[in-house]
Amino acid sequence: MSIIETTRPYETLIRHNADGTIGAHHVRIYEVVKDGQVLTSQLQSPVQLAVAGEQGVALAQVLGEATTAALLSAEKAQAELATVKAQLAAVQGELAKLKGTAP
Repeated sequence: MSIIETTRPYETLIRHNADGTIGAHHVRIYEVVKDGQVLTSQLQSPVQLAVAGEQGVALAQVLGEATTAALLSAEKAQAELATVKAQLAAVQGELAKLKGTAP
Protein backbone atom coordinates (compact mmCIF):
# COMPACT_ATOMS: atom_id res chain seq x y z
CA MET A 1 0.00 0.00 0.00
CA SER A 2 1.57 3.23 -1.11
CA ILE A 3 0.59 6.68 0.06
CA ILE A 4 1.52 9.52 -2.25
CA GLU A 5 1.33 13.22 -1.44
CA THR A 6 1.26 15.55 -4.43
CA THR A 7 0.61 19.16 -5.24
CA ARG A 8 -0.50 19.76 -8.80
CA PRO A 9 -2.11 22.46 -10.92
CA TYR A 10 -5.88 22.60 -10.37
CA GLU A 11 -7.20 25.56 -12.32
CA THR A 12 -6.15 28.77 -13.99
CA LEU A 13 -8.63 31.62 -14.23
CA ILE A 14 -8.20 34.47 -16.69
CA ARG A 15 -10.44 37.55 -16.53
CA HIS A 16 -10.91 40.13 -19.24
CA ASN A 17 -11.74 43.42 -17.56
CA ALA A 18 -13.94 46.13 -19.09
CA ASP A 19 -10.95 48.51 -19.31
CA GLY A 20 -9.08 46.02 -21.51
CA THR A 21 -6.74 44.73 -18.84
CA ILE A 22 -6.44 41.06 -18.05
CA GLY A 23 -6.26 39.54 -14.59
CA ALA A 24 -5.31 35.94 -13.91
CA HIS A 25 -5.01 33.62 -10.93
CA HIS A 26 -3.68 30.10 -10.58
CA VAL A 27 -4.78 27.51 -8.00
CA ARG A 28 -2.95 24.32 -7.07
CA ILE A 29 -4.40 21.34 -5.19
CA TYR A 30 -2.75 19.21 -2.52
CA GLU A 31 -3.81 15.55 -2.53
CA VAL A 32 -3.03 12.46 -0.47
CA VAL A 33 -3.61 9.31 -2.53
CA LYS A 34 -3.54 5.74 -1.23
CA ASP A 35 -3.63 2.90 -3.75
CA GLY A 36 -5.15 5.15 -6.39
CA GLN A 37 -7.88 6.54 -4.12
CA VAL A 38 -7.81 10.18 -3.03
CA LEU A 39 -7.92 10.23 0.77
CA THR A 40 -7.93 13.98 1.12
CA SER A 41 -7.53 17.03 -1.05
CA GLN A 42 -7.21 20.71 -0.31
CA LEU A 43 -7.20 23.66 -2.66
CA GLN A 44 -4.37 26.06 -2.02
CA SER A 45 -4.88 29.81 -2.02
CA PRO A 46 -5.00 31.39 -5.47
CA VAL A 47 -1.88 33.19 -6.60
CA GLN A 48 -1.78 35.99 -9.11
CA LEU A 49 -0.30 35.14 -12.46
CA ALA A 50 2.24 37.61 -13.72
CA VAL A 51 3.59 38.65 -17.06
CA ALA A 52 7.22 39.72 -17.45
CA GLY A 53 8.37 42.04 -14.70
CA GLU A 54 5.33 41.57 -12.40
CA GLN A 55 5.17 39.73 -9.09
CA GLY A 56 3.40 36.38 -8.92
CA VAL A 57 3.63 33.03 -10.64
CA ALA A 58 4.89 33.38 -14.21
CA LEU A 59 2.03 33.06 -16.70
CA ALA A 60 4.36 31.44 -19.24
CA GLN A 61 5.34 28.76 -16.70
CA VAL A 62 1.71 27.89 -15.90
CA LEU A 63 0.67 27.86 -19.55
CA GLY A 64 3.76 25.83 -20.40
CA GLU A 65 2.82 23.19 -17.81
CA ALA A 66 -0.77 23.14 -19.03
CA THR A 67 0.30 22.86 -22.65
CA THR A 68 2.72 20.04 -21.89
CA ALA A 69 0.05 18.14 -19.95
CA ALA A 70 -2.49 18.63 -22.75
CA LEU A 71 -0.06 17.45 -25.42
CA LEU A 72 0.89 14.35 -23.41
CA SER A 73 -2.79 13.59 -22.88
CA ALA A 74 -3.50 14.00 -26.59
CA GLU A 75 -0.59 11.72 -27.53
CA LYS A 76 -1.82 9.07 -25.10
CA ALA A 77 -5.35 9.30 -26.49
CA GLN A 78 -4.06 9.00 -30.07
CA ALA A 79 -2.06 5.90 -29.17
CA GLU A 80 -5.09 4.35 -27.46
CA LEU A 81 -7.26 5.18 -30.48
CA ALA A 82 -4.75 3.54 -32.85
CA THR A 83 -4.79 0.40 -30.69
CA VAL A 84 -8.58 0.28 -30.65
CA LYS A 85 -8.75 0.84 -34.42
CA ALA A 86 -6.32 -2.05 -34.98
CA GLN A 87 -8.38 -4.28 -32.67
CA LEU A 88 -11.57 -3.28 -34.50
CA ALA A 89 -10.02 -4.06 -37.89
CA ALA A 90 -8.93 -7.48 -36.63
CA VAL A 91 -12.40 -8.27 -35.27
CA GLN A 92 -14.03 -7.05 -38.48
CA GLY A 93 -11.69 -9.31 -40.47
CA GLU A 94 -12.59 -12.31 -38.31
CA LEU A 95 -16.29 -11.49 -38.63
CA ALA A 96 -15.97 -11.26 -42.41
CA LYS A 97 -14.25 -14.68 -42.45
CA LEU A 98 -17.03 -16.19 -40.36
CA LYS A 99 -19.65 -14.72 -42.68
CA GLY A 100 -17.70 -15.94 -45.71
CA THR A 101 -17.31 -12.42 -47.06
CA ALA A 102 -13.62 -11.94 -46.42
CA PRO A 103 -11.85 -9.95 -49.17
